[in-house]
Amino acid sequence: MSPILADNPFLRATVTNFFFFLGLNGFILLPLYIRDLGGTEIEIGLVMGLFNAVGIICQPLIGPWIDAVGRRPFMLLVAGLNFASALAAIAMPGIPALAVIRALQGVGFSAFFVANYSYVADLVPPARRGWALGIFGVSGLLATALAPLLSEW
Repeated sequence: MSPILADNPFLRATVTNFFFFLGLNGFILLPLYIRDLGGTEIEIGLVMGLFNAVGIICQPLIGPWIDAVGRRPFMLLVAGLNFASALAAIAMPGIPALAVIRALQGVGFSAFFVANYSYVADLVPPARRGWALGIFGVSGLLATALAPLLSEW
C-alpha cells in the first residue's frame, strides 16, 4: 500500500468508496443485457427495481448492526459480497439469477453505504464533517459518472 494511503484513513476510505461504487454502478447498463437475453420490460423493471427496494428496506435495519459490530467488518464483508455477486452475474447469466444478484447487491449497497459514511463521520472532527462528507460523496458520484462508460467498453 502506498505510504499516502497507509497514513490517511480518510483518503483510504474515499478511494475505497470510489472503487466500490465504480463496481456497483457497472450494472447501470444491465437493462440492455437483460433485453439481449430476451427479457421483457417488466423483467427489466423487476430486476433493476429489486436493488433499490432491498436497499431501501435494509438501510434502517442494518444501521444498528453496524453500530454493534463495527464499520470495518461490514465494509469488508459487503465488498466481498458485491465482488462475488459480480462474478456470479458473469457465471449465471439468466434473468432469475440476475434478480437474485441485484437483490444481494441491494443488501450490499445498504450495508456499505451506512458503514462507510459512519466510518468517515467517525474519522473527521465535527467542525470538518461537512467538507469531508462532501469530498467523500464526490468520490461516489465520480465513480457513478465513469462506470457506464467503462461498462460499455
